[in-house]
Amino acid sequence: MDLLGTEKSWPLDNYSKWERTNKKWEQIPVDKGNCWLLLQGKQMLVVNGGIGVESVCLISSDISASYTTNYLGIAVKLNKGSVSRFKITFGETVGKTKDANCLEAVKELRKWIPVIEHGAHKGVKPNTQEQVIKTLSQVTKELLQTNSKIFKDTDLILSEDSIGETIQQCLLDPKFPTFVAKVEEILNKKIGEED
Repeated sequence: MDLLGTEKSWPLDNYSKWERTNKKWEQIPVDKGNCWLLLQGKQMLVVNGGIGVESVCLISSDISASYTTNYLGIAVKLNKGSVSRFKITFGETVGKTKDANCLEAVKELRKWIPVIEHGAHKGVKPNTQEQVIKTLSQVTKELLQTNSKIFKDTDLILSEDSIGETIQQCLLDPKFPTFVAKVEEILNKKIGEED
């Protein structure tokens, strides 16, 4: 069984990284024919010459992306307010243009993160779901109830296998217990503020 899910891949012609100290884009030499954007499960990877140069967890809320023609830019908010940025341009494959590969990747990415269009492509629409507006205290109270029905009528984007894999990844993360404790502390604090 593939622990990370089905892999999708697209060839890349260029890869650049934002250099925060110099405040300019640094174009990284790519191994032509061996530089790829991979989507595997909930991970996005840029692999150049067999080496992973970028790894982004797509279930984070701190990711933004934009695209135009055959170009895709990604920004990931890091701790302490800094942002890591990289941009890639897609290559051609047999039967697919650079633009078609970009659009296909954008369509897959939009299952996880918002991708803003800056070009002329109108064919790919973001996932839109009717949303119910609730206050933070309402959501917090519902989540902390043992028989919470908050997600009863929503579409679950993850399959049962994916949920198991997500739980496995969380349990293998040594920082996960600290994260859970902090979330519980914040939620309980929010409930206390409302009472």
